[in-house]
Amino acid sequence: MSLRYEGIGKATFQDGSKVEGAFTINIEPNGKAYLQLISESALTPLILSLPHEEISFQGEEIGTKGLVDIQKMYLTQIHISGVRSLLFVIFQPFAINYHEIDEHDKITLFRYLSNFIFHGDEVSNYEREWRSDKISINLEGKKITIKQVSNFKNIEDYFRMEKNPRVTCSLELQGENREIELLRELANDVENIVSFGSCNYVTLLKEEIFLEDILCKAIFYPMKTYPFNSGKPLINTNIHDIGRFKNFIITVYPQYKAKKRDLALPYVIEFFNSGKIYNILQTSFLMNCVALECLYHHYHQFKGLAKTENLAKKIEQICNDVGISYDQNDLKLRKLRNSLTHEGDFPKGINSIQEKNRLENLLDRMILTILGYGGNIYYNVFKNKEDTL
Repeated sequence: MSLRYEGIGKATFQDGSKVEGAFTINIEPNGKAYLQLISESALTPLILSLPHEEISFQGEEIGTKGLVDIQKMYLTQIHISGVRSLLFVIFQPFAINYHEIDEHDKITLFRYLSNFIFHGDEVSNYEREWRSDKISINLEGKKITIKQVSNFKNIEDYFRMEKNPRVTCSLELQGENREIELLRELANDVENIVSFGSCNYVTLLKEEIFLEDILCKAIFYPMKTYPFNSGKPLINTNIHDIGRFKNFIITVYPQYKAKKRDLALPYVIEFFNSGKIYNILQTSFLMNCVALECLYHHYHQFKGLAKTENLAKKIEQICNDVGISYDQNDLKLRKLRNSLTHEGDFPKGINSIQEKNRLENLLDRMILTILGYGGNIYYNVFKNKEDTL
């Protein structure tokens, strides 16, 4: 998803100075965004000092007349030989507005997501083929459709060699413009659930708002991404089991929605998936410990459990409260955590892969049970096979 936008605009610095000229916005396939501005005006001493302060930008795109609105960007480079060129990096969401939308207009919201590889159970017609490329579910009275991008097969091939994040699919929702934030919240919930089930950090990189077939607004999210994880998903997404993955989303959504704030589930899932994405065993184990500590901190407050500082006791408390089994080997994970924290490595004689997988499976079972997925099939990374929760 390399994108390029050109036009005329103006950067405004915090001291009130402005730089006007022709701009180019380049958005890389991983979502990172940069703005280059060819200055038609003199550069002040503040600008030449490469200030660290936030800079805003407004401009008009050539051809479409789309209005570019960037509230926060940062100056990283200046070239003054020949033409005066300024390069900015954009870390925060920014928009291009094409048409105004009334409050009660019926809109279609498209969100373009990274790193979710799945096989659909609904067929689309392309020029030279029919392809099973999408799934649909119904939540909160809304139909949600997740559809592969047109070059999905190329991205699958790319992920076999490289792990850099790429847009793999779009999520589509419809509603009235006045409920746009509710639509976004619903989409965010689904994306976090998909992240957990697929063992990837599924990130929003771009959003489009349509009124019928007219693009009214595009919003870009050049923020945080993670590499693609080619390991086994927690819930299978292949062509034979995509129905199970859809059922997973529908089943856990009510509990996720009810508990996401009390248990800080978006943060727990991000910490947990970080441990799954990075293959250094020591780092993975410690990130899983962070996820467990985060989960326990919020869970014991939410349920009114007596607080403990002992990791083994924390595991006991959560397992007993949610009703999942554990054994003495699970409780010994505390010693491994302490060894890694204080000495930088697992104790000698320990099967580090097995113990990392033990902790990962324990967390999988905790979170799945909290989300109401008991009795269903998931991938047990400790046993290296599918299992019933």
